[in-house]
Amino acid sequence: MHIGILVLPRHRASDLVAAMDTLSLLDENAISRDHYRFQLIGLDVPHVTGKGGLAVMADSTIANTAPDFDTLLVAGGESDPSPTASALVEWIGAAGKRARRIGAVGEAVSLLASAGLLDGCTVALHPAALRRFSKRWPAVFARSDQSFVRDGKLLTAFGAESGVELALELVRDDFGQFTASQLAQRLDTCCRTPVKRAARPCLRMGQRACIRELQHYILSHLSANLCVSRLAARAGMSERHFARVFVRETGATPLEFVRTQRVMRAMRLLVQSTHSIAQIAQLCGFSGAQTLRRNMTAVLGTTPLDR
Repeated sequence: MHIGILVLPRHRASDLVAAMDTLSLLDENAISRDHYRFQLIGLDVPHVTGKGGLAVMADSTIANTAPDFDTLLVAGGESDPSPTASALVEWIGAAGKRARRIGAVGEAVSLLASAGLLDGCTVALHPAALRRFSKRWPAVFARSDQSFVRDGKLLTAFGAESGVELALELVRDDFGQFTASQLAQRLDTCCRTPVKRAARPCLRMGQRACIRELQHYILSHLSANLCVSRLAARAGMSERHFARVFVRETGATPLEFVRTQRVMRAMRLLVQSTHSIAQIAQLCGFSGAQTLRRNMTAVLGTTPLDR
């Protein structure tokens, strides 16, 4: 599979290297017979310098590269007033429309929006950029409470491990959950991480309008009673039909989706707030600290509350 990686000035080296290294482990460990073929594309010169000063040698530039890839990944991309900016946005728009999948890490999300690829989509965006982005592109649903979002063929992520998470999602897409889990275990062994990477969930948006609206409702009302009967009524479906549609659209049952999002919100509050564990449990819709611990273990495979 041909993956084009657009590397722009001021990119973070970790966004680029993490994704490529993760995908390269497929061949290295013979997890899959197929493999990924990478092509690095620069803006107007082959040498592209990132934020840390590390220069990357691109294989080509947008001027001499046809925008035709199975998957397009974009790394870097703060606002650029240079004369090449319009050509860049035009190239991204053409490549994005042809590609089977589009991935953007961190600041690159704004470039996809400029290219008209995000209208009506839900994206993951760093909290520091949320207000400015939402004001400029009101037709895009930007969420800072989700570090990784999958909306149709669009994948967006931010954070320290966004490149790894995005790469694992590509593997899950192409080779299935089992292969992605194998790769995640291999990464855990190499990095000696105490938290299972495969358990870090991606928010997968449904394509039906009623399911998408319901997902946004759930994310904004995690402390409320979100039983299946109430969710089905809000979606205007019978419980049985709603459960089938929700699984088909999101890859999870309604209760699995609610539990996962409650756990992820609790994880963020544990890091960002001064609330007690009991208070966090209540804010996230759990009956108490013990229930929160059990659900964290079920979703993540471990719980930071035990450390």
